[in-house]
Amino acid sequence: MFANASKAHFECHAQRFMHSLRTQPQHLQPHPAFVNAMMLLATHFASPLYPLPPTTPTPEFFVARTRYHLNASLAVADRILDFIGASTLLTWWLFQQGRMLEGQYEISSTARLCINCGMHRIDGVAVREALGGTSQASRSAPSLLPPPSGANDLELRISRFWTVSSMSHDCG
Repeated sequence: MFANASKAHFECHAQRFMHSLRTQPQHLQPHPAFVNAMMLLATHFASPLYPLPPTTPTPEFFVARTRYHLNASLAVADRILDFIGASTLLTWWLFQQGRMLEGQYEISSTARLCINCGMHRIDGVAVREALGGTSQASRSAPSLLPPPSGANDLELRISRFWTVSSMSHDCG
């Protein structure tokens, strides 16, 4: 999956992801929506050279699980960056399957969430804060996202925002 992530217009650092699965407390692990969306794409990229086990659920199983966990994530504002990542992966898969209307709906609502979280307003001050400068969090409106915890978090936010932005413009 990680080798094919860029084909889905998605960047994921394999080592960081695997590390987060093993060492973090459960509430800091990748959200189940994100994990299920990655499994959905794994079913898409499977080939005779890299077959999935015969007991692997169908893609529709992973679609249903991803949607279920996306709703659960949004209901309590849990791991919003994982929500955005899972939603973009689901959108890409829907587009690949020719399910354009579903994909447009998914990415439009995700784009709205990004705007509501202020991801379109990342500026030089936010970059300095993420790189260890002084905090000026009081200068911005309240958000579902806390200030970036560091350079990796800021990089992830920027990447996710531009992925959503480009996907929403492509389908518009």
